[in-house]
Formats: sequence, C-alpha cells, structure tokens
Amino acid sequence: MTDIRTYDCPSPDCGYTAGGAAESLEHVNTEHTGEYQRED
Repeated sequence: MTDIRTYDCPSPDCGYTAGGAAESLEHVNTEHTGEYQRED
C-alpha cells in the first residue's frame, strides 16, 4: 500500500490541502504573502 502524504495549509482560516510540499509552499507564498515570515 502506498502512503500518500498531504499538506494542510498552516493558516487557521484556510482549508487548502496540497498534494506535495512544493505545492503547499507555492500556495502559502501566493495566498498568504507576508503572513509567515522567519525572523532572521
């Protein structure tokens, strides 16, 4: 059996589920610009 991994959007108001890490990252960068910033 193949384990299929999905990635839920980290935003509490968003129900988006991505099929891969790259798709999830693209969604966050497009839909939630500036919401998740690292403090470097």
